[in-house]
Amino acid sequence: MPRSNVILEKLVAELRRQISAGYRPGEALPAQRALGAMHGVGQATVHRALSLLTQEGLIEARARSGWFRAGSGRPERSTRRKLKRVGLITRRSEQEWRRKQMRLYQTLLEEAQRCGLTVVMHTNPRLHHPTPARNRLELSRVPWNEFDVALLVELEDAVTLTDPLLKRHPILAVDQDARLFGLPSVTFDEEAIGRLAARHLLDLGHRRFAVSDEINRDGWPAEASWLGRRHSFEFTVGRYGGLIRPEWRLPALRHGRGETAQEASARVAKVWHHAPPEQRPTALFAFDTVGLSHLLDALFRYGWSVPRELSVVTATWNEPPALASRVGRTASEPADRFNRFTTVYLDLPTLARRVFEAAEDMHRAAPPFDLAATHPPLVVSPALLVPGESTAAPIA
Repeated sequence: MPRSNVILEKLVAELRRQISAGYRPGEALPAQRALGAMHGVGQATVHRALSLLTQEGLIEARARSGWFRAGSGRPERSTRRKLKRVGLITRRSEQEWRRKQMRLYQTLLEEAQRCGLTVVMHTNPRLHHPTPARNRLELSRVPWNEFDVALLVELEDAVTLTDPLLKRHPILAVDQDARLFGLPSVTFDEEAIGRLAARHLLDLGHRRFAVSDEINRDGWPAEASWLGRRHSFEFTVGRYGGLIRPEWRLPALRHGRGETAQEASARVAKVWHHAPPEQRPTALFAFDTVGLSHLLDALFRYGWSVPRELSVVTATWNEPPALASRVGRTASEPADRFNRFTTVYLDLPTLARRVFEAAEDMHRAAPPFDLAATHPPLVVSPALLVPGESTAAPIA
């Protein structure tokens, strides 16, 4: 079979999966140019794939409007019960997410306001979470009768997600895939994020890769989204002959293990600096910005010119300047030197919009209703990978 046909078949299968899982009837798909950039193919191939999916009846083309998931879309508002109140339940304290400027929460609140919904916040009353048990929410204290649908945000703990209380109420997990616990979920397509980063670096010619590696104290849950991104990245790299050595892993410390993030980054940077050029990674994928600025700061102290010698790709919903302000540099360094990492941007407004669409559907359905059993998980694809100065073909 010609290579072009193989690429087309793989693209059709991937688009079919993403559209079926992540797009509602009547919802617009990204533009052809955006789809081509996401999947690393030309617009002509994308157009052929979309045409085949149109013949299948999965999508439809509308003149001067683009491509849409086939179907009539959502029912008229007059036929629905009105969703008025949602609960936002999180393991974090309000002071914590406001202090850390976590845009996920702010975006959800803004979208709720746009929809005319009242948000009942239930946050962790503890300001500090030194142990897994203290980090865990007591669901028996949640005022379940004060809202119509509950949004579980960043509740990654398996003990919490298996609590029988969650089976008695309309629940929607946000920013995580909780299907294994029987909970409908709205999340990003984490596998696509890692795959997108790997394809970009492989296409540039990189074959030696560093990658973030989450480290927790015993008892603390791993961040499922980070694992999904990292595993997908490593699978794609290995499939095409790339190499990731143990000493090339950058510890992303959460909840600590006796070593600070600065110390861990300095240790890794020292190993890279003293290794021969052919034993250093030429590209780094950071599944999040945790630890990235400390590593780049340490490498810079060893005299590395990061944009030329180490290609960096990260996944984040923060703007690059917010990250750049944390990276050390001398007075002679250009102020914007680290401002333009290659980044997979996560589309928070789209995530928030789909969260409240799903919450509205759950509220409209006659109980008992198991959204997880009758619908696929609602997946938000990542935004376009935006190339930056720090990503280039390998030097060594």
